[in-house]
Amino acid sequence: MAIPAFGGAADYDFSATTGNLDLSQELSAILLADTMFLGRIGSGGTCTQVQHYWLEESLNAHYVQLNGAVAAGDANITIDAVSSGVYVGALLINETESGVDEVLQVTAVTSTTVLAVGRAVGDSAPVAQAHADNSRLRIVNAKQEGDESVNDQSTARSRKSNTCQIFKKEAKISGTHQAVDMVGVPNEMQHQLAQRMLEIKRELAISVWSGVQIAGGSDTVIRSMNGVRNFVRSQSTQTDTTSQAFGEPLVNALYKKIYDKGGEASIAIGSADQMKKFSQLNADKVRLAPSDRARGVFVTKYLTEYGAELDMMLDRWCLPGDLMIADPRKVRLLALNGRQFKATPLKESGDALISMIVGEYTLEVRNAAECFALATALTL
Repeated sequence: MAIPAFGGAADYDFSATTGNLDLSQELSAILLADTMFLGRIGSGGTCTQVQHYWLEESLNAHYVQLNGAVAAGDANITIDAVSSGVYVGALLINETESGVDEVLQVTAVTSTTVLAVGRAVGDSAPVAQAHADNSRLRIVNAKQEGDESVNDQSTARSRKSNTCQIFKKEAKISGTHQAVDMVGVPNEMQHQLAQRMLEIKRELAISVWSGVQIAGGSDTVIRSMNGVRNFVRSQSTQTDTTSQAFGEPLVNALYKKIYDKGGEASIAIGSADQMKKFSQLNADKVRLAPSDRARGVFVTKYLTEYGAELDMMLDRWCLPGDLMIADPRKVRLLALNGRQFKATPLKESGDALISMIVGEYTLEVRNAAECFALATALTL
């Protein structure tokens, strides 16, 4: 008759560690569980549905973008789309090209992409000037005295969503092993649950960064939540997929994507491969006195050319080619109502104790199109 095998943790599995325990391996596991970016985002809220929804609003654009060059004699300009903030009388100022000081004035909204304009209005310039394709024209609204027109500038809210994801770990300990007195581990079940909690936090941190949403769920489909990377990556205007080397121009270009949308950012997040390069940006400006015995440069903040300071954040779960500029105030971790992480003892199974850690969470990333920018293909 075959002896039945026990699939949990039995005392004989730990025979080599029943004396004084060297906890260095346990310490290594704790260090690997460092959650980094996860610790900088908001948490503690709850949601009430497996598919969590929220509403976002945006202000009307403060600029229009040319879709075609404009010659000095043109009376019409073509733009990407007419903003609800553009109407007859609005002044347009080129904020892209240096030295182009002409101010245009909208005289008619001809179509959804064409504006009739007056050239060189006011004292902006003596003559009309050429404007390059893709230039951004800042809107300065001016209204006629006694104006009775009604220009609705209400903006529609957009609905965003993310899916709740279940995180779960179990521990199964034989009754004998639970009863054995082990130096350094007074309670084997509690010890194993503590280790599994570190693992589950690590899995949460990975999902927060690089998770992909699988909505719905079914008998054959396991649902998962979108991470912040995928929220931002889906915004083509905020994502740079060009294969390139890290450098100061790249950092400033990413920040500019946020600056141009009216957003704010306060952190830069990346893998060790990318974040260590911040220390090299000004290496040529570091000088050593003859008495120096060591040299080290550790950058904790970076000042962009736009005057904004970014906190440097290394996160081991970032992909090696990623660098993200972000506003952490726009990210929030939510537990499904009543489903925060908790350890629950299950019924005994024969001569064994079983416990489970389970939690269900989702992530809100608000205004991904205005407050985040991502490069995904940086060279190592």
